Amino acid sequence: MNRILLIIFLIISKSIFSQNDINQIPESCLYYFYEFSFRKNDKSIQIKYPEKTGFNSGKNPPYKSYYSKNESIPYNQFTGDSVKAGVYEEELKKFINLEFVDEKIKNFKKYNKYEITDKLNIKTNKFGEFYLPIGNKKDSIHFKDTPIEAYTTTYSYIGEMECFDSYLVETFFEQPSHLLVNKKNGSKTEISSGIPNYSPNGIFLLDIFANTATYQHNESAYLSLSRKNKNNKLEGIIWVSFKSWAPSSNYKDYFWISENEIVFKVFPIRKYIEEPDQNLLKSQYLKLKIL
Repeated sequence: MNRILLIIFLIISKSIFSQNDINQIPESCLYYFYEFSFRKNDKSIQIKYPEKTGFNSGKNPPYKSYYSKNESIPYNQFTGDSVKAGVYEEELKKFINLEFVDEKIKNFKKYNKYEITDKLNIKTNKFGEFYLPIGNKKDSIHFKDTPIEAYTTTYSYIGEMECFDSYLVETFFEQPSHLLVNKKNGSKTEISSGIPNYSPNGIFLLDIFANTATYQHNESAYLSLSRKNKNNKLEGIIWVSFKSWAPSSNYKDYFWISENEIVFKVFPIRKYIEEPDQNLLKSQYLKLKIL
């Protein structure tokens, strides 16, 4: 019954969704990308659009190109051969389906043992450091922001992943990286670049973050999707750099509504670049279905 109600809700919410607000992402550009990698017939394919993505001044609105089709000719980075524009946007749709939904879809959130929780009151002091208790609180592990030449590697406590008996810590230098820190011995394991989102059955891992390494010239949503194989090991399915929207960096803005459908907040890329504080931006809920 819940599944039937969810389907009805999605149909209704899609029909009433408005695109009149300039702060909203046009639904027509959800699949626009800079790069798309996948495997087909045991061959790796990596398609890239060499778009010019700098700030557009003058009469045109800034970043207007982010909401229109790519103007450059795409090519396969492995072979160097040019490919037909638009073909691989359709190929991407064979892997995932993207659509906007109403925020009331949160009522259909599915229980997930892989969820990130935050039960500890971990504070970062004025020196950019914090401590995590390990070994039944008999010891602790220390994290501190570290200068690297003119830049700094920062560390942030995110929460706990109880299913792994670990803490989750984000380290950031140009791009994020998320570490599992074992509660018993303090060992560190990189789990993902962006927020690790495991499906409720643990089969899929969605890794997504806003690419800021290029200093706001082509920031976008970088998405990696993996699936467990018959040996229970994660294997990459697709890697995509979307160009029109940016995902939330708050793990609380992500939730699964089925074993292959996840919902999360996104922001229009033009507004995201102009205003880095996500709390001041108007968001939309995007549903990603793994096909």
